[in-house]
Amino acid sequence: MTRFFVAVAAAGLAGLPAAADVSAEDVWANMMAPYEALNAEVAAEPVRQGDRLIVEELGIRFSFAEGRGRLLLTTNGVTLEENGDGTVSVLYPDVSEAVARMEFLQEDGSVEALDGTLSQEGTGLTLTASGAPGDVSYDLVFDELVQDVRITFPEELGGATIDADIAMAGGTGTYRLTEGELIGLTAEFDYPEMTISQVSEGQSPVVDGESLVTTTQESVQRMTGVRTTIEAALPARGLSIANLSEGLRDGLRLALTSSSESTRAETNITVNGEAIGTQSYELGAQAFDLRFDEAGLVLDGTLDGLDFAMTGKMVPVPMMFGLAGMEGRLAAPVNRTEETGEAELALTLDGLELGEGIWATLDPGGALPREPAALAFDATVALDVLVDLLDIEALVSLEQSGDVPVRLQGLDLRNLLVKAAGARLTGDADVAFDNDDWVTFDGFPAPEGVVNLVLEGGNALLDRLVDARLLPEDQAGGVRMMMGLFAVKGEGEDTLTSTIEMTGDGQVLANGQRIR
Repeated sequence: MTRFFVAVAAAGLAGLPAAADVSAEDVWANMMAPYEALNAEVAAEPVRQGDRLIVEELGIRFSFAEGRGRLLLTTNGVTLEENGDGTVSVLYPDVSEAVARMEFLQEDGSVEALDGTLSQEGTGLTLTASGAPGDVSYDLVFDELVQDVRITFPEELGGATIDADIAMAGGTGTYRLTEGELIGLTAEFDYPEMTISQVSEGQSPVVDGESLVTTTQESVQRMTGVRTTIEAALPARGLSIANLSEGLRDGLRLALTSSSESTRAETNITVNGEAIGTQSYELGAQAFDLRFDEAGLVLDGTLDGLDFAMTGKMVPVPMMFGLAGMEGRLAAPVNRTEETGEAELALTLDGLELGEGIWATLDPGGALPREPAALAFDATVALDVLVDLLDIEALVSLEQSGDVPVRLQGLDLRNLLVKAAGARLTGDADVAFDNDDWVTFDGFPAPEGVVNLVLEGGNALLDRLVDARLLPEDQAGGVRMMMGLFAVKGEGEDTLTSTIEMTGDGQVLANGQRIR
């Protein structure tokens, strides 16, 4: 199993330790340090034979909090061979195998289990350890690396199976593991090409509840220019998965970046052996950035182009759409805070275009403009985090008490844009919330602030929806009445503006006119 954690989960390192020699025992201790930090029980009997340290079988067990279950991992071992120059070669069987079993204890005392296997073999693969005791780097090179993963779900969850083959060509990388009060990990890894072939199969009852339907999905995904970097730290004194909040205060952190140049995928779906559909997508360059530490969780992502298609019996017409680009951000605190903190949520979808099959179904007469749609917003939320959100015991107590984990204090919405079918909506908002008043707005903290909106082309869009027979004329008239209540004529043709103000005494004003 160590091979999978070293060569797959990380396999890449930035920085070099001080020049020194390491023994096979030094490398073994270094490889086991993360498991000790995760409170895992390691079962292995390293045996020294000349310049080799041989571990024929490795077992690792993680126990869940309060005896709720456990995770068992078993592999067919590893050999550490000293090279005589202060480095150690990490050698594995021609086919490395690992067996995983996750057991969940039920209230009635029974056990539900999720089983998985992982096998791996490579050509031209070398993994060399160097550095100093407690500070070891691993250099990895391979011509080809193939992994086979199989997961079987328990019958109580449908008994589905997933079988995936992951093939990587020409990979290189480095990985560094340091020991101390914190177990440090830094890694870099490059895959010029990666192919994931997957088959999943499951059964579900039909309407009569007696006969079963077998659904099979076969997919192939090809990625190029895949690059991953990792920086992480684990508290050496131990980490409880049931209370990661405490671990964050002790130094737990993770920074992960991943990018690729292109992705192409296709999935074929059958039901009881009969083909019912195919779906495919193609992605341009994409990048993903994750940061997780005591300050909170931050996710950033970008995507340069998406084309999606779905055909077959499961859809009435070919369903296709494209996206020129996408960008998003999510940031939020996860630990209890003494002062009001901030969460961020931003999203940009640019150049959304529907295929002719969708347009032919929605608007065969061509009443609606086919121009690309767009969506964008950028929001900051002020909030009080009243409990550690990654402390399971604290969350259970909170649920029993009926208290809330987070208290909303304010909302700052910027750069709102919704553009589609010839209409354009823009806006912003700045609202504070009074958590001492949950009565005025019936179970919601009383808001105070302003929402500004501008709608261009709204009436023309209503006319087009009526022409396309997507909206009855009487309903369009009702929408116009509502627009007249909340909006006034703005500058430019077919432009409406709206300023919604919420006052501290519970009033709601639309363009200066009281509506509540």
